[in-house]
Amino acid sequence: MEKEIQKIEPQEIMTTRRARAIAQELMGIVKELGWAKKFGGEKEHLEIEAWQFIAAKEGATASITDDREIRDKDGNFLGFEASAAVMRNGECLTEAKHECTIDEKNWAGRPRYALRGMAQTRAMSRACRNRYAWIARMGGFAGTPADEMSEEFNSKPTGKNPGKPKNVSSEPTSQTKSSPETPEPEEKPIDAAGPAPSLLDEMRTELSETAWKNSGQLDKWWNDHTRAMLKLSAEERVELQDRYRQELKKLK
Repeated sequence: MEKEIQKIEPQEIMTTRRARAIAQELMGIVKELGWAKKFGGEKEHLEIEAWQFIAAKEGATASITDDREIRDKDGNFLGFEASAAVMRNGECLTEAKHECTIDEKNWAGRPRYALRGMAQTRAMSRACRNRYAWIARMGGFAGTPADEMSEEFNSKPTGKNPGKPKNVSSEPTSQTKSSPETPEPEEKPIDAAGPAPSLLDEMRTELSETAWKNSGQLDKWWNDHTRAMLKLSAEERVELQDRYRQELKKLK
């Protein structure tokens, strides 16, 4: 009996024309929602939401398949390793593993759930990158996910207020004292240091108050707060995403 040849439907073929259209749409949504960061180089690096967007355009989704603790030979905790896959209609398109450990400067002393969440985020980003890096490059972005880059390279502030110039006296002059056109102090820029503490605290509280409701209402809460999440640092987003997953599991 001859082996049956599976027919590939036209919509499943990633043509160059389709890829360019996705890249063009990606450029617009990344600019609108801020789903990319610069780390000292010329190109921006895409965050997990952007990689998920590309996968969704192919009808696929990235999900975690496994995670585990990393320990040394003496049993000391070092961090987490996670595995992820890009799936479409039950078919695995690509897989990847990634880790987050306490020897990283930005993650030393962080709680375990935060390390676990970042390992999962990195694994999903890497899995998407393995399949869609060429589309990201078409859009003018770097091929390496932002989650894999170190904040040490992000030396330029991203907010409107670049900070006080050096060698400028902090004492107000007579002109600045009396001038009615002296501008009000600008808000603190949103950068790697994160937002004002109240935003994350308020979202934590509201998530706890929402958790007793059904999963549909919890998902609505998450969707309503997507834009507010963009104001959080990467570490704070991971923390809140992990709390969301934990609350969602309680409802299942």
